[in-house]
Amino acid sequence: MPQVTNLMGKLSAFDPKLWKHVSLFIGGNDLCDSCNDPNRYSRAQFKANVQAVITRLKTIDNMVVSVVLPPDVTILSTITEGFCSFLRPFECSCNQNTETKALHAQYCAALHEIENDPINNDDLDFFVTCQPFLEEIRIPLLPDQKPDMTYFAPDCFHFSAKAHSVAGLALWNNLMEAPLDKKRYWFVGEQFECPQTDQYLQ
Repeated sequence: MPQVTNLMGKLSAFDPKLWKHVSLFIGGNDLCDSCNDPNRYSRAQFKANVQAVITRLKTIDNMVVSVVLPPDVTILSTITEGFCSFLRPFECSCNQNTETKALHAQYCAALHEIENDPINNDDLDFFVTCQPFLEEIRIPLLPDQKPDMTYFAPDCFHFSAKAHSVAGLALWNNLMEAPLDKKRYWFVGEQFECPQTDQYLQ
């Protein structure tokens, strides 16, 4: 896991007394390839991979890990504008499989299991929390009921600058929202939540 190793080195350089916040956004690409190799992208293997990352991160003191739940990639099948239909088999070949939609629910459940596992939460210096703002996301529609492509990069798959902006807003709001089971999904027009003086990230 070279990327994780690189991250660990950077985090280790911080003052151990300072609190660190890491956002872990993972699962979308796994879902896109899941029908091509069901064993490699199974629920159990996905959970094991994420837990391995969490275990590595636990070696750093004073850390909050926000696990961003992945979106349901099958919603991409509704995008057919321009070259999107041509690009989709190369970018997310499993987006039209009913099994992929079911696996998405299993991935999200697995991440909640990691969140609720006592071994991943130490009230003193380590805490894992799921941020669900993308879990039930739907592509915003234009007045003609076509997908609003301003939320997508030209490849019809990755976020545009606009989508990154609203994702950052939704992540911030999830961090502000408590109790944990009351965190909201993103919606068009969502506004920033301002923290109170006695409020903390969760």
